[in-house]
Amino acid sequence: MRIRHFRGNSELPWIINDENYDFNYQTNRRLPKPVTILPGDQITAECVYDTNWKGGKSVIGGQSTDDEMCMVFIAYYPEIPNFVGCYDWMNKFNMYKILGVETVDNPTGKDPVVTSPAWLQGMNFSTVVSNFNWTEEARREYQWQQQFGEHVTACLPQINAVTGYYPMVERYVEERGCPKGGMGIVGGVG
Repeated sequence: MRIRHFRGNSELPWIINDENYDFNYQTNRRLPKPVTILPGDQITAECVYDTNWKGGKSVIGGQSTDDEMCMVFIAYYPEIPNFVGCYDWMNKFNMYKILGVETVDNPTGKDPVVTSPAWLQGMNFSTVVSNFNWTEEARREYQWQQQFGEHVTACLPQINAVTGYYPMVERYVEERGCPKGGMGIVGGVG
């Protein structure tokens, strides 16, 4: 799990980088030093999943330990009046296109029912995902859409936008090696 920080045409040092994230060990983490986030900055939570244990079956997102979930809660100061939070997700219509889905009955619902094409009609979206033939090409397209494709962003209560996920900027490269004093604060041994 990594929290990335973008400003202008640059990626700044990662806020968090935990290459050993464990769902069973979720805890608050105090940053070693404060991070300044300015208006216009982009903060991105990035999670990498290894689903080999599913034996080639699709994993549907959710809050069970068998589901994929990538959520980050950031405590900040000072208070931003009337701010509820920000959320971001892949444009589901791009996902539908990859899977051959043309229309669904309730696009804002949790598990909409496909209405066209006829050969998928009546199936829940999760069933389509589970039965889809995930070729290498389809996987690459899905992963590209997740990382670089159009996303829907909502910062409540007032800002809704459609954005690209990662700005096309010079990537930050983390220094490797042990920091002075041995073990790193976040992410284990450096």
